[in-house]
Amino acid sequence: LPVTLAIALLQDRHGVIDLGLQVSGDLDEPSFSFGSIVMTAFTNVITKAVTAPFSLLAGLLGADDDQLDKVNFHAGSSEINENAQQTLNQLAKGLADRPMLMLNVEGAVNVAEDNRALAEAQLQQKLAQLAQMELEQLAELTASSFPTSGALSDALKLLYETELAAPAIDVRTAIAAEHQGDKALTEAELATRWHIALYNFSLSAQRISEDALGQLAQQRAVAVKTFLANSKAVSPERVFLLDSRVNLNTAASQALLTLSAN
Repeated sequence: LPVTLAIALLQDRHGVIDLGLQVSGDLDEPSFSFGSIVMTAFTNVITKAVTAPFSLLAGLLGADDDQLDKVNFHAGSSEINENAQQTLNQLAKGLADRPMLMLNVEGAVNVAEDNRALAEAQLQQKLAQLAQMELEQLAELTASSFPTSGALSDALKLLYETELAAPAIDVRTAIAAEHQGDKALTEAELATRWHIALYNFSLSAQRISEDALGQLAQQRAVAVKTFLANSKAVSPERVFLLDSRVNLNTAASQALLTLSAN
């Protein structure tokens, strides 16, 4: 049993272990055994340290959230968002109160969601370069909001023709052919649907390597350590980064945390 980890979870920064026992009974009774009560309580705590160490830590801190074993990220991102900050704030408090605890961090990805987000970021990077615009100007850009004229429109047509090796005008012709007669589109509607199709085709043509996903996973782990060290004054030696790139964890867009004892 991980007695060392249990002690690290229980012992505060003053070296005190408080089991929080409430005991009642007659000390003169031969069957009364204070020691057995303590040992039973301590065994139960050790068992919980095995099965749910973060839940135990949250309970000791009086925290409502026992999901301290994971830090969630937005798809394609390694930035510490507001929800992640709340989790790490609680965790930093726990590490401050339990100086014997060490934290292990492994980055993870959601292959489908992170792949799409990275592909979209890669597409917008290419469009910004072709249109000679700052990437920040494309921050709110989506397929449905894509401009149908100007530098970005020209960049999209050029990128489509380069990466899919087909004339962009053929897509417009095909859309117009599908909406003939009573279903005919106005010029504005046709232009909008044309650009949506070009954007989606170009997005599908983007290729994200497993190395890129592995790097994203590692960046998430590094972001957790950096936040704890720089914003919460947690000693870097207490946060150990696991290599997230070798065996890529595809559980979710998260950093997964485990506890150990110093």
